[in-house]
Amino acid sequence: MTDNTEPVFRYEPDYAVPPGETLAEVLETREMSQAELARRTGLSAKHVNLILKGSATITADTALKLEHVLNIPARIWNALEANYQGHLSQLEEGKDLEEHIGWASPELIKELASRGRIRRVSDRIQQIREVLKFFGVASVSAWSTIWNESSSLNSYRLAKQQGDPVALAAWIRIGELSAAEVETGPFDRDEFREMLRKARAMTRITDPHDWLPQLQEMCRRVGVVVIIEKELPKARVNGVARWLSPSKALIQLSARYLRDDILWFTFFHEAGHLLLHGRKSGPRDVPATFIDTKDSAGHAEDEANTFAADLLIPARYAERLRRINSLDEVRRLADDLQISPGIIVGRLHHEKWKQPSWGAGLIVRYQW
Repeated sequence: MTDNTEPVFRYEPDYAVPPGETLAEVLETREMSQAELARRTGLSAKHVNLILKGSATITADTALKLEHVLNIPARIWNALEANYQGHLSQLEEGKDLEEHIGWASPELIKELASRGRIRRVSDRIQQIREVLKFFGVASVSAWSTIWNESSSLNSYRLAKQQGDPVALAAWIRIGELSAAEVETGPFDRDEFREMLRKARAMTRITDPHDWLPQLQEMCRRVGVVVIIEKELPKARVNGVARWLSPSKALIQLSARYLRDDILWFTFFHEAGHLLLHGRKSGPRDVPATFIDTKDSAGHAEDEANTFAADLLIPARYAERLRRINSLDEVRRLADDLQISPGIIVGRLHHEKWKQPSWGAGLIVRYQW
C-alpha cells in the first residue's frame, strides 16, 4: 500500500517527439528517399518533408497510405500522432500551470494526500494537475469560475476572506465526494423537521461514536447526508449546508471546536438553512450553498441562527434561562428540555449573561 504523503518521483520529459522522426528512421533503414515515399504514397514531396519535420500531422488517410507502402499498421502511425499531439497539449498546459505554482499551498497538498484524496508527486506542475483532478476541473481558471464567480456561492466569497480559499473549497469538495457515495430517500421537509425534534435528545449522549451513526441514519432516510470532516488547514469553517440535487441535501460539519454546544448548534443552524431557504440561487439557478464560519453574517445566517436557538431552547424558556444562577438550575432546565447542559451553558455565554468560564465544566469536549 502506497503512502500518499510521500511524493512519487517520475520522469516527465519536457519535449515531444513527432512521429516524423520515427518515419525518418524507417526511411533510413530501408534506404528509401523522401521523393520515393512521395511517389509511392501519392503525397507531394513538400508534404512528406513537412511530416518528417513535425510541421504536418499524419492524418488517418495518410496513416493508411503509409501502411500500404511501408507495411507498418496504420494504427501505429495514428497512435504516434495522437501521443505527439497529446504531449504537445500537455506541455502547453504545463506552461499555463507554471503561472499557478503555489495556488494550492504545500500544507494543503500534504493534508489532502494524507487523507487519500490526491497523490503526492515530486513535479510541481503534475502536483497541480492532481489537485485539479480532485476538484474535477480542467484548469485553475475553471476552478476560479466555479468557486469565485458563481453567483450561488456569495457565502463562499465572504468566507474565503477569513482563510485560505482553496483549502475551504477543498474541504467542501471532500464532503461533496463523500456524499455522492451515500444513497438517501427523497428529501421530505415535514419528516426532516420532525426528525430534528427527536435529534435534540442525542445532544445528551457524550460519545459521538454512539450518537453520530444514529443521526446519520435518521437524516439519510429523509434525504439529508450528514458528514463530519476534520477542518483542513486554514479553511476556517464550522459547517456547510448544500443542495446536491432537488431531492438530496448535505450537512457537513468540521467539529472545529470539539464542543457539544458549538457542534450541535452548528448542526441545527445548517438544518435551518435547508428548511428556511431556497434550493436554488442566482440567475443561473444553481444548487444553493450556505457556509458557516465564525463571523458569518447576513439575513439568511441570522434566520438560521434563530431557528437553531429556538429549536434547542424554545423562546418560552427565555426568562427562565436568563434567571439561571446555579449549575443545578442548568441541569434542571436541561432535563426539562431533554438537551445537553453544555448547550445551555454555551447559550448563557453567547448572550453574555455569564462569564466564559462559568459552568465550563458542563460543556462536553468530544474525543474524535
